[in-house]
Amino acid sequence: MEKSGLVAEQAIDQDAGPEKRIYAITPQGYRTLQDWFEQATPTEHQRDEFFVKLMLALLSGAATRTA
Repeated sequence: MEKSGLVAEQAIDQDAGPEKRIYAITPQGYRTLQDWFEQATPTEHQRDEFFVKLMLALLSGAATRTA
């Protein structure tokens, strides 16, 4: 995902242990995520992919209410 420009890594040095890596979604990654949310979920994988979309939409704040 980082090579695709969807997330960016930031390494943080720590006093004890290896450096800590934090990943953040990029504007391009957010647009890709929005596009993915708007795509229909294939019937054969509905349970798994629908649940992932629902949880990510709720956690990212990207969920919109539609009637």
